[in-house]
Amino acid sequence: MIGIVLVFLLFNLAVDNESGCVYVADRENDRIQVFDLQGNFLRVLDGKLDNKALNKPAGVSVSDFYTYSDTGCTVTRALFIADRNNDRVQIFSTSGAWLAQITGLYKPEDVFTDEYGIIHIANTNTDSIGVYSTTLERTLVISEFNHPKGIYSDRYIYVADSNNNRVCKYNKYGERVMQFLGTDTITFNKPIGLTADKQGNLYIVDRENNRIVKVGAPVVDETMAMRMFSLPKAAMSIKDAYAYPIPFKPNSGLGHTAISFKLYSTLNVLLRIYNIAGEMIFEQTGITVDPYIWSVVNNWGEPVTSGVYIYFLTDDTLEKKIGKIMIIR
Repeated sequence: MIGIVLVFLLFNLAVDNESGCVYVADRENDRIQVFDLQGNFLRVLDGKLDNKALNKPAGVSVSDFYTYSDTGCTVTRALFIADRNNDRVQIFSTSGAWLAQITGLYKPEDVFTDEYGIIHIANTNTDSIGVYSTTLERTLVISEFNHPKGIYSDRYIYVADSNNNRVCKYNKYGERVMQFLGTDTITFNKPIGLTADKQGNLYIVDRENNRIVKVGAPVVDETMAMRMFSLPKAAMSIKDAYAYPIPFKPNSGLGHTAISFKLYSTLNVLLRIYNIAGEMIFEQTGITVDPYIWSVVNNWGEPVTSGVYIYFLTDDTLEKKIGKIMIIR
C-alpha cells in the first residue's frame, strides 16, 4: 500500500476503483494519460477534441459528477483536472467527453473530490483553497496560506501550505483545528502533496527534505498528539453531523439499504427531511441513539422517490445542522 501511495503523490495520479483505471497528470505534455492497474497504456485525454486543451495539468481526481434538472439528476463518472495554466478546473467524463469547468482561479495546483462529490481546489497563486458543491457553487474559501500545493479531504480538509512549511487541518466550516509542522527532529521544507490510505494514515510529500512523512491514525496518546500538532482537536457536536451513503443507490448493487445519520449527539435529536419544494416528508423526534438509521421512507411508510432532499437536525443544545442528501432509485 505504501508503494502505491508514494507513486500517487509523486506523479499526481488518481485511481478509479470502479473501472480499474489509473489517470496520470502528464504535466509537461499537457495531457492526462490513462492506464490499467497492470500499467498497460489505454488512451490519452487532452481536451483538444472539445476545444478545451489542457495547459500544464497539475492534479487530477476522479469521482461522480451530478447534472441536475427539474426531473432529477444524472450521475456521470468524471475526471476533475487542475488545468493550471488555463486558470481553471476542467471536468470530463472518464471516456473523455467535456462536461463542465470551474473558472476564476489562478494557477490551481491540485484538486480533490470526496465521496460525496464535493470539490476541493488548491488555488495556489491566490494563496487560498476553495470548496465547491456538486452544483459547482463555491461554498467555502480559506485564505491563510502561502502557495498551497496539495489538498485532501475526509470530511476534514488537509492543505499542504508549501511556503509556510506546514500542513493544516480544517473542519468543514473552515476553522483550523490542527497544523503539522514536521517531525520532532526535522521541520517541513516545502510540502507539496498529501493523501491518505484506508486506515486513515496521512502521507505528506516533504519536497526539499526529500522524504515522505507518514502521520499515523489514530494517534497513540495525547503526548504524541501534542508533539505532532500545535492545536488540540475540536470537540464534535451535532454541527458536524453527516449522512451516508450519499448518493443513496438501493438498486445499484452496492448494498445500500438505509441512510445513516452520524449525529455526534444523543440529546433528543430532531430530524426533519424536506423535498426541494420545501415540503416536509419525514420527521423523527427524541432521537437518543447515534448513528440514527433512516429506512428512506416518508411519514406514511412509502419509499422516498429519487431526488434531492434537505435534512435539518437539532438537539437540546439548539445547535443546528442542515445538509443535502440525494436518492437515486
